[in-house]
Amino acid sequence: MLKKVIGLNLDDLLLYLSVEAGVFLLTQIIIGAVMAISKPMDGILISGIILPIIAGLLALLAGVTHVTVTFDQALRFGQTRHRALGLTVGVMGVETAFALALAALLSVVERYLGPPVWAWLAGRGHWVVDYPGDLGELEDCLVLNSFNLNWWWYPVILLIGLGVGLIGGALIQRFGTKGAWVLWSVWMAACFIPQLLGGEVFAIGDWNQAMIGASAVLGIGCLIWSLWSLLHAVVKE
Repeated sequence: MLKKVIGLNLDDLLLYLSVEAGVFLLTQIIIGAVMAISKPMDGILISGIILPIIAGLLALLAGVTHVTVTFDQALRFGQTRHRALGLTVGVMGVETAFALALAALLSVVERYLGPPVWAWLAGRGHWVVDYPGDLGELEDCLVLNSFNLNWWWYPVILLIGLGVGLIGGALIQRFGTKGAWVLWSVWMAACFIPQLLGGEVFAIGDWNQAMIGASAVLGIGCLIWSLWSLLHAVVKE
């Protein structure tokens, strides 16, 4: 049954592919243009940060859609709430894993294929990535600094995407447009509160244990509520 549901949602995988590949190509074109025009001595590898974050956001948005559409459709076709929830979470998990795997693959492509092309465009004879020594020692060399998320961020993004997708979808599934307005308000608060309280307010490295603990408790509480809400969902006609 899960394979059939995944097959019905293959267009989601095409969406992930098109968006992530588009961002990847745009990034490479911009960096390549800078290399060709400015002829700098250094550059950056940034797909390892940008693409996993984009994959997580896409999976989150798709997760909300799956809860409000796939879950409800499963109920209408006679599936139990437990079964419908299991199918929905399964589809969300597979799609999120695909999005993150694609992000990792494109990051590897940039790591190994980008530097020689950029060095050639910048007119450098060779290149080096994350050189630990004195840059003054290098001649005719393009120095590239890589920015990547640690490996453990990938399962974290997967879990966050699944959790927030379930919470957002449950809000809309139960409260309709009111739930959508709640999500919009939370998003606006996340965008503007850092500007009012200082740009580092959401920097995870600056959080103390109390803030981390409170956020974890709030997130777990919201997730538990969303699961309860979906397992007691009303089938809408």
